[in-house]
Amino acid sequence: MVSVVLVASSLAAFHRTLWSPFVFDDGLAVRDNPTIRSLSDWRAVLSPPNNGSGVSGRPVVNLSLALNHALSGLEPFGYHLTNILLHGVAGILLYACLLRVLPRCGVGNAGSVSLWVALIWVVHPLQSESVASVIQRTEILAGIFLLSTILCVLRGASSQRPLPWYISAAALSAIGMATKEIMFVAPILVLLFDRSILSGSFPAAWRQRRMLHVSLFAGWLILGVLVAGMGGTRGDAAGFGTGTISWWAYFLKQWQAIVIYLRLCLWPHPLIADYGTDVVTDWVSVLPQGLFLTGLAALTCHALRRNSPWALAGAWFFLILGPSSSVMPLAAQTMAEHRMYLPLAAVIVLIVVTVQRFQPRWGHFGLGLVAFALGVVSHARSRVYESELTLWSDTVMHRPGNERAHHNLAGVLNNMGRHEEALRHFQRAIEIEPRYLPPRIGVANCHFRAGRFREAIQQYESALAVNPNSLEALGNLGVILCELGQLDAGLRLLRKALELDPAFADVHFNLGTVLLKSGQLADAERAYREAIRLRPHHAEASNNLGAVLLRQGRRAEAETAFRRALELRPDYPEARANLQVVLAGGF
Repeated sequence: MVSVVLVASSLAAFHRTLWSPFVFDDGLAVRDNPTIRSLSDWRAVLSPPNNGSGVSGRPVVNLSLALNHALSGLEPFGYHLTNILLHGVAGILLYACLLRVLPRCGVGNAGSVSLWVALIWVVHPLQSESVASVIQRTEILAGIFLLSTILCVLRGASSQRPLPWYISAAALSAIGMATKEIMFVAPILVLLFDRSILSGSFPAAWRQRRMLHVSLFAGWLILGVLVAGMGGTRGDAAGFGTGTISWWAYFLKQWQAIVIYLRLCLWPHPLIADYGTDVVTDWVSVLPQGLFLTGLAALTCHALRRNSPWALAGAWFFLILGPSSSVMPLAAQTMAEHRMYLPLAAVIVLIVVTVQRFQPRWGHFGLGLVAFALGVVSHARSRVYESELTLWSDTVMHRPGNERAHHNLAGVLNNMGRHEEALRHFQRAIEIEPRYLPPRIGVANCHFRAGRFREAIQQYESALAVNPNSLEALGNLGVILCELGQLDAGLRLLRKALELDPAFADVHFNLGTVLLKSGQLADAERAYREAIRLRPHHAEASNNLGAVLLRQGRRAEAETAFRRALELRPDYPEARANLQVVLAGGF
C-alpha cells in the first residue's frame, strides 16, 4: 500500500511534465545522442559520447535512455513517464531504509515517520528539475542504487543468511558507480551506517563485515576507469583541467549555494532551472554563509566522533553534496537544484522527527497539510517545463543576469520567428558576458535570416575572432559566402568545420544546402542524409532531402522525406507545401 501511495504521489505531483519537450541538456544527451538508437549495438550503448553531456562516463544512464528509445523513439512522453516512476521507486527505497534505520536511532512510531519523510521527499518542489528534465534521471538512478545498497546491507545485518544481501549490495554499488559520480560516497556512507547503528565501532564493523566493505570500496575502480576515460574532466563542463573557473572561486560559490539549497528545502521559491555560471571571488561577501556551514560541519564531525546515530543525517547531507559542491569546479553549472535530490532527505528526516517528538497529537495533521501544499506547488512548478519558451522566460525573470538564459530564450524566440525579440536577448547576453560566444552567433543568425548579410558577416567574423574554431560560425559564414557567390571560399569554411568535427550535423546540413543551390544533387543528398543520421529529429534536413529527391525525379522517396519532416514539425509550412506539390503531381 505504501508503494502505491508513493508512486501515485509522484505521478500526481509531476504528471504535467509528461507532455514536456526535451529541454536544456536533454538535447545533447537524448536527441543528438547516436549511441542510444539501437539496443542491439550494446558496445555503443555502453560507450556514451564523451561530449560533456549528462551521459558522458555514465553507461548505465545511457542504457536507460536506449531502453526508452527502443520503446518510444524520440517521443518525450515515455522518457518523462520513466523519470516519474523511477522517482516513485526511489521514494519506496527511502521509506524502506528509514523503516530499518529510525528504530535503531530511538525513534518511536518509525513506520509513520518513515512514510511522512518519504512522501514529503517525493512531492517536494525542489525535486522538480530532477524529475522534469530527462537527463537529470542521473540523480534519480544514483539515488536508487545508493538507497538499494544501504537497504541490502541493513537487510543482511538482520538476516540469518546475510551473504546474498551483501553480494547484492556490492553489485548494486558497482552498477551505481557507472551511473553518477556521487556514488563515490556510497562505501563511506555504508561504513558510517555500519559503525553507528549496526556494529557500534569501526573495528567491530571491519571485523564483522570486512569483505563487504572491501567489495564496496573496490567499486571505486569502476568509477576511476570511467573518469579516466573522460580524461579526468567532463569536457569543458567539469574538472580541474577545464581552466575556466578556479577551485577557490568555485568553493566560495558553494558557501552561497548550499545556504540557498537549505532555504529552498524550507521555502521552495523561487525555483530556477539554470543559475548560470557565475562564481564568488570576494570571500568576505560569503563569510556569514561560510561560518554557518562550517558550524554545521563541525557539529556533524563532533556527533560522528561521539558515535551519535543522528550524525548520519549531517554526514548524508555533506558527503552527497561533496562531489559537486566542494572544490571540483563544475563550470557548466556552479549551482543546481538537482544536486539536492538525495541530501533533501536528511533535512526532511530532522524536521519530521522533531515535529513528531514535540507535537505527537497534531503532528500528523500538520505534516499532511505540508505534504499536500508541497505537492500543489510541485504541480504548479511543472508548468514551467511545458515548453522551452516558458522555461527560459521564467529563468530570465528570476536570473536577469544569466547570459545563458538570455541566449537560450533568444534561440527559442528566433525559431518562433520573433526575430527582433530574439535579437534583444542575444545582445543582452553579450552585454552581460562579452566573452560568451553563442549569443554572438545568435545575433549573426538573426541578421542572416533577415537578409542583412553584411551585418551577419561582421558578427560571424567577430565570433571567429573569439574562437577561430567555432563550428557554427564557420558553417554559417560559409553559407553566406556561397549565397553571395563566393562559392570556393564558402565551401572551404564548411569543409574546415567538418574537419574539426565530422559529427556536427548542422555543418552537414549547411553543406547540403549550398550543394543543392549549386545543383550538385548527389553530393547534397549525401550531406543531408549524413545530417539526418547524426540528428534523426532534424526536420529541415528531411525537408531539404525531399527537395533533392524531387529534383532527381524520385517522387515516392521525396514524399516520404516530406512526411517525415512534418512528423518532426507538424507546423512546418515549407514541408507541408512541398508535400502538397508532390501529391498534386507538380514540379
